[in-house]
Amino acid sequence: MYETISKLHPTISTLLLGLFFWLKPKASIKSDIHFSYYDDNQDVGLMKAMLFASLLEIVAVHVLLIFLKPSWSLPAFILGFLGFIYVIGILKSWKHSPVKVDIRNGVIETCWGFSNKHTVPFSSIRNISKPKDSQELRRDKEYVINVFLAEPNIALNLIENSNLPIKSIHMVLDNPRDFERAIEDHLKPSDTAA
Repeated sequence: MYETISKLHPTISTLLLGLFFWLKPKASIKSDIHFSYYDDNQDVGLMKAMLFASLLEIVAVHVLLIFLKPSWSLPAFILGFLGFIYVIGILKSWKHSPVKVDIRNGVIETCWGFSNKHTVPFSSIRNISKPKDSQELRRDKEYVINVFLAEPNIALNLIENSNLPIKSIHMVLDNPRDFERAIEDHLKPSDTAA
């Protein structure tokens, strides 16, 4: 069921995963190496605080509306519940959709939950570097920033004539150095840069 959910529109996938939060993703192929972005990501703390605030909001607004506008109580509850489920879905999707290095096929699958999915061939990578200031890059559509508020700790810079319409993918990974080591042997020696 997880595979079906993950193939839907990102918003629907996130809502369904929040609703069916106990689902486990399909086991990966042995040649794949996964890199999580859940443990050291400050955005996780933000989302957990949003869960708590959402619970308070659901209760407070629901009780208030029962007394003030009873007809609005049910729609407000449904919207609050959907928001709560959506945040759970975001957290679960981050945990269960790691960045994947597929050595056998020579590609990296970057993602941010069910959003910002890109399949990047090793041949399209110019270098790996420390990211630039993400505040400047957030306005430029040629840069993908896979975080909310946290600062990325690694950037995949792509060659100019790659088939992807972007210049760079900036991510937060729990082990950025291990990620770099996993693919540096498969890139041209002159192209890797820390």
